[in-house]
Amino acid sequence: MKAKEKIIKSQERSIYLLKCQKKIIAKELAKINVHFHDLNDEEFKNHIKKRNI
Repeated sequence: MKAKEKIIKSQERSIYLLKCQKKIIAKELAKINVHFHDLNDEEFKNHIKKRNI
């Protein structure tokens, strides 16, 4: 049971760090007037359809 708890905590930490990285990247890109949007799979598919890519 402890192993599962450690894995879950590790995954939660990884998700938290990923969110932090995305925020940092977005801030840095904004400095050079490039805008970053994080899309889930469904939003990305809709974006591709709209752009006919």
